[in-house]
Amino acid sequence: MPKGVYQHKPQQGFQKGHPPYTFEGRFKKGRIPWNKGKKCGSSWNKGKHPEYVQGKNNYFWKGGKTKHTSGYAMIHQPDHPRANKDGYVKKCYLVIEKKIKRLLRFGEVVHHRNEDPTDDRLCNLVLCCDQSQHMKKYHSQRGCTI
Repeated sequence: MPKGVYQHKPQQGFQKGHPPYTFEGRFKKGRIPWNKGKKCGSSWNKGKHPEYVQGKNNYFWKGGKTKHTSGYAMIHQPDHPRANKDGYVKKCYLVIEKKIKRLLRFGEVVHHRNEDPTDDRLCNLVLCCDQSQHMKKYHSQRGCTI
């Protein structure tokens, strides 16, 4: 043969008489996939953080104080009957309860005299026995009559 010309060797597997390439091991019917029965996500985080990152152990812990979207100061007391789902209670409730030395009853409303939800001084808070009394006090301040 001349220099630089090579004899062509046919590819194995495509010659007559050789078995063709098969996908038997990969797509066989009845094969169980590797992720069968596994759940997406991790099992330790079922809707909440584990205890080691909750409360005081969390990086963003601010001493159990936060501010509600409507401006009320909130204190972390998860065992309180008026606590929200995150365990926070409005500070004005705690101030009044400390003064009257009992928990607030169902229906009792705390009113801010100067209408500032951030001002939780005792001299600014009024305890109303129900919502109607609260509305009368609130509307009488604005000059409205019911």
